[in-house]
Amino acid sequence: MLLAIPPEDENYSAWKPLLAQKDAPVVVVSPRPEVIAACLSWGADDYCLEPLPPHLLIIRVQRCLERRHLRRQVELAGEDKNRFVSLISHEVKTPMTSVKG
Repeated sequence: MLLAIPPEDENYSAWKPLLAQKDAPVVVVSPRPEVIAACLSWGADDYCLEPLPPHLLIIRVQRCLERRHLRRQVELAGEDKNRFVSLISHEVKTPMTSVKG
């Protein structure tokens, strides 16, 4: 999704609910740094200070999708690590309790 906010638009906060529940990557285009900072804090994926040619915009969206995919892989790896540590901890604790007894 491309979110182009004109410099004179003071009502950019109206986009906050949309950014909170987005499914597609959002690239914000605005020359105003405060608009970009706000949109990024609300969940936008990338930004441009000026309009881009379509092929460069497509590349940006592809990078957003790749980052999202990699972030999910890292989260899954962290969950797997936590499960592994929990299992090993339990398997080591049980025999150690018998040895202590």
